[in-house]
Amino acid sequence: MITYNQPTPFLRQIAQYYVNHEDLSQYCFVFPNRRGGTFFLKELSEATDNITIMPKVTTVTQFLTELTGSVAVSPVESLFILYDCYRRMIDSDMEFDRFIFWGAVVLNDFNDVDKYLVDTDKLFSNVVNYKEIASNYISGELKEQLSRFFNISNIGTDDERFWLHVNKNNESEFVNKSQALWSRIGELYNAFNNRLAELGLAGEGQIYRKAVKLATDMAPDEFRHKRYIFVGFNFISTCEKKIFKALSKKRMADFFWDDASPSLQDEQNVGRIAVKANKSMFPQPDDFIPEEIVSEPKVEVVSVPSTTGQARYINQLLTDTHLKDEIERSNLNGGVSDTAIVLPDEGLLIPVVNAIPDYVKEINITMGYSIRNSDIMSLMRSCAKMHSHAMKNDSGWYYYREFVKDLLSHPLLKSSFTDDVTRLISKINDDHIINVPENTTEDLPFHCLFKVISQSEGYESTLRYIDNLRDFVEYLSTGIKKNNGYINADGEAEGVLPLQCAFLDSYVDILDMLYSTICKYKIKMNELSLFNLINRLAYVISVPFEGEPVRGLQIMGILETRSLDFKNIILLSVNERVYPQRNGRTPSFIPTPLRIAFEMPTSSDREVMSTYYFYRMISRAERVWLIYDSSAKKYGTAEESRFVRQLEIRNKNKNEEEQVKFTQVSVVPSIASDVDISVPNAGYVLPYFDTNNDITLATDRKSPQLKGVKIFSASSINQYVNCSLQFFLHHIKHLNDETDKGDFMDAGTFGSIIHATLQDLYDTRGRQSNRFTISDIKNFKQYKLDKTLTRNINKIYLHRRDDKIDMPITGEPLILFDVMRYYVNTALNFDIETLQENGGENACVEILECEKLHYCHLKLGDIAINFQYLADRIDRIHGTNGISPVRIIDYKTGDDDTAFKEINDLFDNQKTNRRKAILQLFLYSNAYFQSHPECDEIMPIIYSLKDKEKCGVKIGGNQITLQRYCKLNNDFLDRINQLLHNMKTADFVQCNYPKVTHCDYCRFIDICHR
Repeated sequence: MITYNQPTPFLRQIAQYYVNHEDLSQYCFVFPNRRGGTFFLKELSEATDNITIMPKVTTVTQFLTELTGSVAVSPVESLFILYDCYRRMIDSDMEFDRFIFWGAVVLNDFNDVDKYLVDTDKLFSNVVNYKEIASNYISGELKEQLSRFFNISNIGTDDERFWLHVNKNNESEFVNKSQALWSRIGELYNAFNNRLAELGLAGEGQIYRKAVKLATDMAPDEFRHKRYIFVGFNFISTCEKKIFKALSKKRMADFFWDDASPSLQDEQNVGRIAVKANKSMFPQPDDFIPEEIVSEPKVEVVSVPSTTGQARYINQLLTDTHLKDEIERSNLNGGVSDTAIVLPDEGLLIPVVNAIPDYVKEINITMGYSIRNSDIMSLMRSCAKMHSHAMKNDSGWYYYREFVKDLLSHPLLKSSFTDDVTRLISKINDDHIINVPENTTEDLPFHCLFKVISQSEGYESTLRYIDNLRDFVEYLSTGIKKNNGYINADGEAEGVLPLQCAFLDSYVDILDMLYSTICKYKIKMNELSLFNLINRLAYVISVPFEGEPVRGLQIMGILETRSLDFKNIILLSVNERVYPQRNGRTPSFIPTPLRIAFEMPTSSDREVMSTYYFYRMISRAERVWLIYDSSAKKYGTAEESRFVRQLEIRNKNKNEEEQVKFTQVSVVPSIASDVDISVPNAGYVLPYFDTNNDITLATDRKSPQLKGVKIFSASSINQYVNCSLQFFLHHIKHLNDETDKGDFMDAGTFGSIIHATLQDLYDTRGRQSNRFTISDIKNFKQYKLDKTLTRNINKIYLHRRDDKIDMPITGEPLILFDVMRYYVNTALNFDIETLQENGGENACVEILECEKLHYCHLKLGDIAINFQYLADRIDRIHGTNGISPVRIIDYKTGDDDTAFKEINDLFDNQKTNRRKAILQLFLYSNAYFQSHPECDEIMPIIYSLKDKEKCGVKIGGNQITLQRYCKLNNDFLDRINQLLHNMKTADFVQCNYPKVTHCDYCRFIDICHR
């Protein structure tokens, strides 16, 4: 085993260099970020006991803000100020909702212009010419927003059509508007900065520009400190270069560049470009000799086929390796761990924290957790999506049910208002509401999410909307605090604030910030723009985690690693497009050629920075684990980062110990093994066989005779044949195994409408006769079918009242209308053909009953059961050859097979398409026959409405005859008798065949695991 001697950390080298300097209290150490300064103070305090007053340690932004004495403007306020300037100067009618995206892009450009000391007159005069605004630098999103901004429709997304939007006068409307805008962009820039100055505020870019002048003009004794030490910088702006140069010229500055990594000495490594140029301009002190790094870390690349699986691998890594001993030693001495977990994707923070083993006593999370990943932001994004698809008519606002149900199904809403949410979803489903009116939620505690901002009432309506949102979020927070014990019985806070509440409280802070700013500038907006602003603020607001920054296991983002060194680095999400990030442009109106010409940052500069940060981060480590997601589900690519391949190529000629090691972790889905479930039969079904009752007198399901009586139906017996466990859970334990209603018409509703339409045709009420001829049927098809079908759709599917039952069908039902008509016509055509075969116009169908519910004691062999049945139609044909047997007819709109070879085909649950429809029809036939002793002949028939050729009941490919049915029915009675005797005593078990169709749709599959 190779012994590793860790190089001296970069900050420790700086601390050791300055530890013996006199009067360090007059020094100011400037770092790119706060974390570097915190660790530097730790190193400095450990280097000596002689320092009584520590030096000033700050970040570059804080240093420049203090130097200029400026008050930085907030992102939201700067957007409002720019909007106010724009309306005054260019377009007084511009709505804020159209301005918001464009304004944010312009502010970013203004900021870059200032930080890089661009001559604005020259830059903006170049931008005026539209030919220099080449369309290839604008993203699709920016094109869309520009079209909306200029209120121009039908602008193409391809480059040529976008820029050549020609009107009737053969002039480019878009070009004219963009030229008019950019011809005054310099004027807008000046007006914006003047307005900030009037308010005593400054943008970040302006602070940098002002600091350059002060640093250049001020005498050394005017500065707050004698010396400024800039540590660990890489890519610096033009302003920073000027400031560095001014302080260097005054001999007031030292510079330290961390480029000791052997990888950064490689001429092919783009990460060295910026630091090499900066080091040449601002060399390190002559007497500072940086420690050379002679060895590179051992790198292991770990492929994990899951996003959150990466986090789970952390647990294994910290438990099964030597890291555990090192971390436990740091626990004992109370110091910082030599191990850091680095997250390019901050969305993994919570999964990683949850995966940390229990032995890790202290964790320091440096990065904070952006509230944009929180549940409250997720809820509001669902709310914004619902509003973006809202419709308005004379009655008010309506929301499409799909987006309403998405909102209601959000965990935060569902857990806080369970009963209200459940009732509303049930109402939407039961009443089949496609567009949900706003007033449907009027009495609910989350009604504010469905309200809209009134544009006619000005900014006051926006303020009321924010107030309502604030009350809603605070109500959520209070409930969660109480449920988690954070608020005691006396209403006092105690314990640790739940993370969910920290997010909610931060959201309230954002709303408060927006409220005060809107009050100040009196700007009205719609709710979508408000949510847009909240999203923008969420990107810069994080929930801080309390902890001692220089103790425990460190978890941080990429930028937090600057200047810090760790013995062990665990870097997650090392996927291309994640680290480094996708090489896309930040939205900008300044094209890349002009950015290059005016020495402004471009996308290639981000590549340089990312490369430097990576190689600097691992330069002094002993072990590095690079973990990436090979599933491509979240990141869009299963490819590991280019940095992995660079390391592999760099180390391929080294000895085996120093080469990059590749490990593939197989995350096998946790598939539960088959569980044999058996419920002992304790006489659960015996009540179904107790026929000492008067159910034959029952007229409907609420009849007194049915109270407490257990009754079989054909579907329940079919369910028992399929799976006796499913029967037990549904009918004995009364667990619902029906699927939820969807957003569109389900198969059951579809079939009910067709059944009802056929029932209306053969309705004998109001007729002198219950017989129907071919003419009657054709008459119905020609004059009544469409109207009857429309009425049944309105009644059964749309739940319309009787006074609206004849309303025209629109939307999705209209699409299905022709299909339903085809199904009904299939049944009617089969009836016509049957009558034609039995005498044509001289034949008729005698309707005995349609859709009538019966209750009876059904005797099947030597056993009797309580039974209910409802045949779709019972009739007989009167023809020239006499009267047919009584026909028991069942309509089928599905793919039920009407042919079988033997009776066992009706009972074999190992068949993927068991003939359950025929089993049901045989039960109906026996029930009717026993209840009607006057009936001497009976015949079961299935009407297959999908395919007329499948109508009937066939055996061996031929329609069964009356004689064949009688013999088959005797076999059926023997088989059903065996089943019922078995049902009395047999245990309830799963079906014994794992691939039958009914298992796919069973709601109990999570219990069964078949």
